[in-house]
Amino acid sequence: SKHGIYSISECLKKLTSLESLSLALTRNENVDSKELQILCSSLDKLPNLKCLKLDFSGNEGPPNQSVYYLSRKLKRMTFLKQIHLNFYNYGCMDDVGLEKLCQGLSKLYSLQDIHLELCQSHMLTETRMQSLGQTLRVLPCLKNIRLDFALSQIRDQGLLYLAQDLK
Repeated sequence: SKHGIYSISECLKKLTSLESLSLALTRNENVDSKELQILCSSLDKLPNLKCLKLDFSGNEGPPNQSVYYLSRKLKRMTFLKQIHLNFYNYGCMDDVGLEKLCQGLSKLYSLQDIHLELCQSHMLTETRMQSLGQTLRVLPCLKNIRLDFALSQIRDQGLLYLAQDLK
């Protein structure tokens, strides 16, 4: 609920020593653009955060503007070592959203582990996998990559683009 997101955001602002955060904003929440902006603004207040897990699975999904808010905050979270983003069946994750997400991820130079779930993202095209591959390639500390494209439009050609850019 809207009240719940505001409450979580206010609480997070006070937990400045927090090192790990896992939030499941699934199905029944339908987080809108404004709520995600407020939630993302609280992430700035967590200077010790090393592990971030956000689960948006099953949401109809706010517009790409929301992914832009998340991306902008990720750019500033250069201290993250692990990130897990679940966009399973996320209604609006398309090429523009993935491109914005890649822009944020590309600044996470301390990142060691990444897990992206883009399952059932029917609006992603295979050519966008190049951006994802290029993003992952520039992360110098990256040790573990876990990508899930189950039931998406990504086929062999998209995986080839991804692999070529990871070389």
